[in-house]
Amino acid sequence: MEKELKFGLTAQEYRKLNRLSHSPKTQKNTYFDFQNKLGRGGAGLRLREQTGKAPILTLKAEIRQTAKKAKQGWHVRQEWEQSVSPKVASALRRGKLPWAHLDSTVVTRLRALFPKLNLESLKAIGTLKTRRSILKVGKFKGELDAAQVGRHRFYELEVETSASEAARRAVESFFECFEIPLRPRAETKLGALMRLSRKR
Repeated sequence: MEKELKFGLTAQEYRKLNRLSHSPKTQKNTYFDFQNKLGRGGAGLRLREQTGKAPILTLKAEIRQTAKKAKQGWHVRQEWEQSVSPKVASALRRGKLPWAHLDSTVVTRLRALFPKLNLESLKAIGTLKTRRSILKVGKFKGELDAAQVGRHRFYELEVETSASEAARRAVESFFECFEIPLRPRAETKLGALMRLSRKR
């Protein structure tokens, strides 16, 4: 289960906070779908590649929550992950490996959630690149992201936690020190990818 708060930032605010962050990593995130069948079902299928780490295949499925919580930037999703080899990751991105041949918990859950979906119809629908670094926010660990889709960029702070109210107060207090307004972000990275891809 993934539980996190997301807050939007401007480029200037990101640069201000980035001076305090550490352990930067660059991630390449490729998303898969077919005619938005996963998207309409509240799910997202992602392949994440990062230098020095094994690629990770992730399936996320939204859990229904109130509109108020979403507007507060609170995201709750079921999540299944499986590491794959760089060779398998490359083949998946290029559509050269049948999904049905992949022995993976992610594929098993995908079949359970979408029993009528032909796995071989899944195609890469876009790539989102992220520079992620760690930022201490009170007693919480924040993840500071600069994301790029084509020529479009956006910035956000994520805090993965079960203590949503305490984390929200910590972020608000932290932002006040830098005169940064609190902008809860309801949009997921997959949602941003789909929206920004249409602007190309």
